[in-house]
Amino acid sequence: RLVRSLRAKSNKEQQLQEATEHLSTSKQFAEEMQDLIEQIEYEKEQAEAAKHTKKNRLVSGLIQGHKQEIKAAELLFRLQEELRIVKGKLEESLIEISQTEMLIHNTKDDIKGLSE
Repeated sequence: RLVRSLRAKSNKEQQLQEATEHLSTSKQFAEEMQDLIEQIEYEKEQAEAAKHTKKNRLVSGLIQGHKQEIKAAELLFRLQEELRIVKGKLEESLIEISQTEMLIHNTKDDIKGLSE
């Protein structure tokens, strides 16, 4: 019974370590998505302003992954679509973070229970 209890505790500790690493990765991803959202929103503002000027084209690196010149109206449309996608990824990531935090909390409780 003692061996089984020690094995269970060891498994829980391994699960806790993996969850903690996953939480760190998920938080970093969420931060990157938030930064990308801010970049997209900034470029959207620039594209909106450029639509109403003679300079009707802008250079953007957010759409193709490399810098390219594109008409402001087209850029605005593409940025809005990209923003929708990135916000969805951020939302999924935040849900995953919450679930992982709950798993960590529950696993710590399990370890504490096995230690008693």
